[in-house]
Amino acid sequence: MARHNGSRHNAKGRSTAALADARFREMLGPPKDQPWAWMTQEMLESRAYTGLSRAAMLCLNRLKLEHIAHAGRQNGALIVTYEQFIEYGVARNGITNAIRELEEAGFVQVMVRGGRSFGTINVPSQYRLTWLPDFNGNQPTHEWRRQQREFPDTLKRGHATP
Repeated sequence: MARHNGSRHNAKGRSTAALADARFREMLGPPKDQPWAWMTQEMLESRAYTGLSRAAMLCLNRLKLEHIAHAGRQNGALIVTYEQFIEYGVARNGITNAIRELEEAGFVQVMVRGGRSFGTINVPSQYRLTWLPDFNGNQPTHEWRRQQREFPDTLKRGHATP
């Protein structure tokens, strides 16, 4: 008995890329009962992404969570405080370098550079994820793609390999 994997078959019985029915399209699609954010295979396999440090990955994930929390409508004005990065698991002394790394890799653009809070003065940084449209309806810039050409093959996770 053949297993049904959801693929449509051609006249010779070979599987095609097309899905057989809506049930399988729904199962493979984004979850309907919770918010989500996408990244493409090209992004996940890029040198820009695979070269990120753990702290940069955590910061990127925290920024994606903030994007999700605003239903994708605040990209370019995403605010994540140092305290929120710390609560997510990023060491305080690594946040600045991680954000700089994300900017250099082209995944994040800092739209407003914040500063330390003093008393009632509080100017938080605002971020934009470059592979998604911003809140003004501007198209994604995909700045991370430039790293495909600029990262040397010897760089991996921020360190030169011997």
